[in-house]
Amino acid sequence: MTQPLFDRINRYSVTIPANGDAADIFYPVVSPTSLDTYPVGLLLPGFNVDKYYYDLFARKVASYGFIVVVPNHRISDRGKPALFAQVQQVTEVLAFMKAENLNPKSPILNQVDGEKLVLLGHSHGGFIGFDAIRNVCESPWCVGNYRRPPELLAGVFYGSDFWEDGEFLTIDNSRNYAAISHQHKGNTAPNYPGIPLALIAGSRDSLIKAENVQVTYNHIKQPPKAYIKITGANHYGITNIDNPPGSPRERNSPTLGQEESIEAIARWSALFLRAYALNDAEALDYIHIQAKSQDPNITVISQP
Repeated sequence: MTQPLFDRINRYSVTIPANGDAADIFYPVVSPTSLDTYPVGLLLPGFNVDKYYYDLFARKVASYGFIVVVPNHRISDRGKPALFAQVQQVTEVLAFMKAENLNPKSPILNQVDGEKLVLLGHSHGGFIGFDAIRNVCESPWCVGNYRRPPELLAGVFYGSDFWEDGEFLTIDNSRNYAAISHQHKGNTAPNYPGIPLALIAGSRDSLIKAENVQVTYNHIKQPPKAYIKITGANHYGITNIDNPPGSPRERNSPTLGQEESIEAIARWSALFLRAYALNDAEALDYIHIQAKSQDPNITVISQP
């Protein structure tokens, strides 16, 4: 499956009880008689980027068969309120979505596959996603306790590198399936060496340069992994508009249209996640073979 499955995507707004975060949830519109369920996709936003500006991207990812959650997580940054994703949101949102699946008042009653969680991230949100996958909880990126849930199956991050204290860090995405038994509707999860990770970069990104994203890709310890560069996209190629209010300033204007950029990032994100979280053979073929010659704006390096 390499095309969207759904033409209609609905959205509703909630408050995550564990942390008080306002969140938008995007879900496919299905027949009332449908028994299908869909994985949870948690989108971790960039620093000071409001959830509103991920509306188009989240809808597109949801159209490939995911229920996408986009939260606003607020902290105090040097005495000022800021939107700042943190690692513990991963388990908090997963628990909420499992409860939402059983909530008779929820629009997504009985539609959530709470055994499948994937991460999406932008900029700072991708940095937090790396820690979530590494099973690391360090202040200020994380508060309280965090343990990587066995439901976490894959991640895709846009405009994110993993650089700290003057060096690029190794992303240990190893997963010990002997220690963590996980079932997918009666089938054992594929025994990949690591949690599958894809990094997407914009060639015009001045905040997180494409070459730094590629170095970060090289520091992912285990395959499957992919590095995807989108020619003409800048740091905010994923958001509804360039330079959303309050966000860090991007100096470079994009040369790829905003709608084209969002579509490309969402398509590659969704297909990578379908390939490795849902064992979608067509999506896997697209990621590693077909699209390398079919999409003129895309450069791909991958290791299945």
